[in-house]
Amino acid sequence: IEYYQKAAKYASPVSKKHASNALICAGIVYYQLDQVSNAYKSTGAAFELLREDPHVLYNHARYAAKTGNEFTGLLKNCVYKDPNYLAIADTDNMFSDVKEKITKLAEELRDEKRKEVNTLIQAINTAKKEAESVGINDFTSLDKQLAEIKRLCSLNSYFDFLKAEQIARKAYEESVEEWIKVKDASIKELKT
Repeated sequence: IEYYQKAAKYASPVSKKHASNALICAGIVYYQLDQVSNAYKSTGAAFELLREDPHVLYNHARYAAKTGNEFTGLLKNCVYKDPNYLAIADTDNMFSDVKEKITKLAEELRDEKRKEVNTLIQAINTAKKEAESVGINDFTSLDKQLAEIKRLCSLNSYFDFLKAEQIARKAYEESVEEWIKVKDASIKELKT
């Protein structure tokens, strides 16, 4: 512990990343020594150095959960930055006492993604109608993407909605960009 704390102290002015890693390692040692509150304080110090790092957020959430402190906000921010931590948290024994809260958080994150996907689908359908009004009728590629989005949404998990959102965002951006070019070309032709 002493050496990890020294490493954090001397690394801090030069590299907050290395300093926070040393503090997380100190937290692990504290936890193994059954000093959970000190582990929480150690990862809290790491969090003060790097508030946006998903690794730091995740480790601080772990000890927050063990000490009875609020951890879901930390874990949620962590998952926003790196979605893989949701699956990691689901299998992490340190969260075994708060499994219901992890499940509830996963459902909340899933529902947020569902709303985002639905908003993108509405935008795509609105753009399709506008494209049809200027004579664009070939939506083969877009319809395939929409079918894949619908399939993913039917699986009803956070990760599937995350993938559906990525496909929807890409489909929207590519389609609208293409339609704008066609529309601009049509306007130019009409002017000519």
